Amino acid sequence: MKGFRKISFAAILFFACAGVCFGFERGEHDQYLRDMLFGRWGFEISDDDFAVLSSASYLCIDQFNNGGRDDLDRLRKAGVRGLPHDISSINFDGNSHHRRYTHKGWSSSYWRDDRAKWEMRKQILVSSVSKVFPSAGKDEADAVSTLIYYIHILGDCLDSEDLKNYKWHIADQMPFARPHPYDGNEDVCYEIGKHLDVLFKKSKSHSYEGTSKNLRVRICQTPFRP
Repeated sequence: MKGFRKISFAAILFFACAGVCFGFERGEHDQYLRDMLFGRWGFEISDDDFAVLSSASYLCIDQFNNGGRDDLDRLRKAGVRGLPHDISSINFDGNSHHRRYTHKGWSSSYWRDDRAKWEMRKQILVSSVSKVFPSAGKDEADAVSTLIYYIHILGDCLDSEDLKNYKWHIADQMPFARPHPYDGNEDVCYEIGKHLDVLFKKSKSHSYEGTSKNLRVRICQTPFRP
């Protein structure tokens, strides 16, 4: 999809050029997402559509303690399908360790403690992406949702005290980088590259393919390598 390739290429350039990243509050997460995917290289998204993605991202990743009722209402009014009937369907009581229920990876099963109802949360984000980008196929909508998820994790990850102290198993969330990541032993960099490949798979451009394959190396060139 032409539009998705443009989104993804913008994300690659931002990741490659970004020198400093921070752990974010919600408004900062929104701005980071907008800058990465929609801002610097002219890809346009309406404020209403971005608000849908912002609400969906929050409900998927950071909702707890009965927050997000207005976000769920926004998605319902926007016509997003398959939403939970009420925020109580995904809500859990949390504290400073709320990330352990949503930040361990897009494909995590959370089988030991799925109090956040992770599959339901993922579907909120995928359905919202499909609403905003109606020409997206299933694989593309899932890949874009996953990219939004890991952009959020990246914003939390790079400013963590664990990372600054060279601790790679960051408390309650997927590590930023491992020495030898693979499926089943993923890190944030590996996952971003893998899911960008999905967006590029239909492209005939060797430059897109090469840039995607080199993404992990390029974004992990920080002082905090394992």
